[in-house]
Amino acid sequence: MRKNGCSLCKLVSAATLVVERTEDKIIDNDSKVRLRWEQYQSGERPGYYNLSYVGTNRELRSSGTVIAPVHKKNPLWSEQGFIRPVLQGQVNINQVMGWISACNAQHSDKCTGKAAQTGKPVKSVFPGLEVLRFIDVDKRCLVERHDTPSYITLSYVWGKASKFRLTGANKESLMNPDGFSHAWELLPRTIRDAVDFASRLGERLLWVDALCFIQDDPLDIQRGTAVMDVIYGNSILTIAAAGGKDADTGLAGVHPGSRVATQHIEAIRPGLSLGVYTYLDYLIKPTIYNSRAWTFQEQLLSRRALYFVNNQVFFRCQTGVFSENCVESRLDITQGLIWMGHYLDPTNSAYTKNAPASYRNLLCRYSKRELTYQSDILNAMAGIIRRFLSIRSMDYPFFEGIPGLAFDSFLLFERADAPLRRRVGFPSYSWTGWIGPIAFPQTVRGAGPDPFWASDEREWLQHHTWIVWHTRQPWGAISPIWDPSKYEKLGGQYDSYVGYPPTRHSFPDLGHQTLPTALDYSAMAVPQYPILQFWTVSVFYRVSDVNVSRGYASLVDREGKKCGTLAIDYYEEMDFFESGGPFEFILLSHSRHFWTDCLFDENPKWMTTGYHVMCLRWMEAVAERRGIGNVTSEAVSKSFTPGPSWKEIILA
Repeated sequence: MRKNGCSLCKLVSAATLVVERTEDKIIDNDSKVRLRWEQYQSGERPGYYNLSYVGTNRELRSSGTVIAPVHKKNPLWSEQGFIRPVLQGQVNINQVMGWISACNAQHSDKCTGKAAQTGKPVKSVFPGLEVLRFIDVDKRCLVERHDTPSYITLSYVWGKASKFRLTGANKESLMNPDGFSHAWELLPRTIRDAVDFASRLGERLLWVDALCFIQDDPLDIQRGTAVMDVIYGNSILTIAAAGGKDADTGLAGVHPGSRVATQHIEAIRPGLSLGVYTYLDYLIKPTIYNSRAWTFQEQLLSRRALYFVNNQVFFRCQTGVFSENCVESRLDITQGLIWMGHYLDPTNSAYTKNAPASYRNLLCRYSKRELTYQSDILNAMAGIIRRFLSIRSMDYPFFEGIPGLAFDSFLLFERADAPLRRRVGFPSYSWTGWIGPIAFPQTVRGAGPDPFWASDEREWLQHHTWIVWHTRQPWGAISPIWDPSKYEKLGGQYDSYVGYPPTRHSFPDLGHQTLPTALDYSAMAVPQYPILQFWTVSVFYRVSDVNVSRGYASLVDREGKKCGTLAIDYYEEMDFFESGGPFEFILLSHSRHFWTDCLFDENPKWMTTGYHVMCLRWMEAVAERRGIGNVTSEAVSKSFTPGPSWKEIILA
């Protein structure tokens, strides 16, 4: 195909090269691709070819790339949906300003940010802050504002770029007019380009984290990162530097000749040319920018963003995506980030009906991202967590990144596509304590706007959980995770939120003590983060059929029968399971169904009754999680000794 002289074949070949880059897949001569003609029902626009390819599991996958007609005046068609052959060496600033103006005039408050509260005192809009710092792009200096102004934010990857940043020592000199002049060449190119581009847009103030937080003042950084949702949410525009490997890459197209823009266009017949167009999310997908944890919330929290990627510029708002090389098309409206952005909209009842499910969905995506400093795992999510707390049905304290009102649901995470590794300084019971992508079982997955999922999880939390969770701080203070007295704050009616009911059920037959006992901390080696203290059922099983590559194993009861499955967390401690056990597990909650995955002697099937279990490894008097799994209901009575027993657990 790539050697064929056919014009359409040349376009398909060019499109497959884009797919190879965006999907990290080689499409050779033996690969199968499919072109399907999509026609708009209204007939106001021309159709386009949708390109698909056969994935690794032999399923047909969308490539995110289409072949569409090049724009030509036609009185029967609107101009939307056409390829625009006008990419040049510099971004057309008038076109960008036109996108912003159209969004201001035509779109709702979700885009325009009328809730930005421009002019109000900073301390009333940004809790914990007295001033906001910005780069004044006209005076080339740092300024502090006590009122909330109009400003632009920058989202970028620092990487290995030069380390010039705001510090307590240089703050005073940078606040003088032309304060950045002496350090201009020390600034990464991306920041310099953003300053120039903001000036061309007519906006005076630019917010950049490295130059607006005092980087050697931990308290200033803590206060600032705690309100990232407000900083990005109140910005009139975020410049997203999604291309390149670090902050020295720059913004291609800001200056004349700073980019080489290539379009794939072929003449099919006289009067008809076709070109290749790739959706924004697919262009972002393979970038370093899309792999970083901090940029995750910066993208989601921004009302509007201008993306510089692949030598192109895209404008994204809450209504659609607009591109330089496509005539005001909203083709991208169903793409990922707009969809995920609904999770953070407190006014969108479809997603706030089950806010915990929306939060889990974002956690699964966030856990795939990378951090330079692992200690930032919660800081880089602080803005998103604050946004969820603004939803009334979720207005209850988070604990180590977990919503306290649905604590049990969030303990059931397991590895997704890659092995997990322990994150030092964070608890093993929380997703924050593990490095790597996570997933949640179908028992609590409950995603999307369907109200059934909300009632489903609510019913599960009410009737299928029993542990009364307490947290103990390093200095000994103890408190419950779920405080029933906060019930009225969540709406006063149990169907107004997804979480625990005012009263909890106890586990039948085995035990009823739930209050924590006193601990002698002087005799214990406790971590510097909060630990859990609670009562539940302890059982013991052997482990067999360990699949090292997949990280799964079977559980075997005292009669030698397979009774459950285990997803192993910690691959570095695989030798922990070499003895075969028996190992200690604790019952966490009822599991309404789980897939045996060919681990039982009989044919694989769905088990409709059972328990979620956690595998423990004790470090003297304190335990850590080492895996999550399921056992059948019958397996509880077939535990190895000393189980089953009602036991107090100290979990770090």
